[in-house]
Amino acid sequence: MRAGPCGLRSWGALLLVGVIGCRVSAGPREASYVGRDFAFRGPDTLPPGPTVFRFKNAGTLDHELGLALLRPGVTAAQAFAAERDGASVDSIYEADGLLYTPFGTEVDMGLTVDLQPGRSYVLICTLEDGPKQTPHVKLGMFKGLVVRPR
Repeated sequence: MRAGPCGLRSWGALLLVGVIGCRVSAGPREASYVGRDFAFRGPDTLPPGPTVFRFKNAGTLDHELGLALLRPGVTAAQAFAAERDGASVDSIYEADGLLYTPFGTEVDMGLTVDLQPGRSYVLICTLEDGPKQTPHVKLGMFKGLVVRPR
């Protein structure tokens, strides 16, 4: 008798495990965020694993969803303080990605990230509305995101 998809050797056991725990990957999950002037709305925590981030701009200005992985030991509050104060952020972020949308639109593509268990990320908009204008992050367009441990 051949082993089934979960390594089982009988149909009865296969059916039982299929109901209580045999996982089949369904592909990346989606996480949707909405940007307004000047905030992000969406989940504060997500499970680990491949995730497609979607972003809709419901504000009256252009916005972006920057997603940055914080270095271990750095909190979202520390990252926001550094951004707000114009400090160097080189020692804060480990990696980042970006989705941009003009106002009133939603991107047709997503940003796919393999979210790491137990790690923290931030969503950030660093756009300015013109020369010498205040970056949106300094107006509060910043959000912490925690990935649950496995």
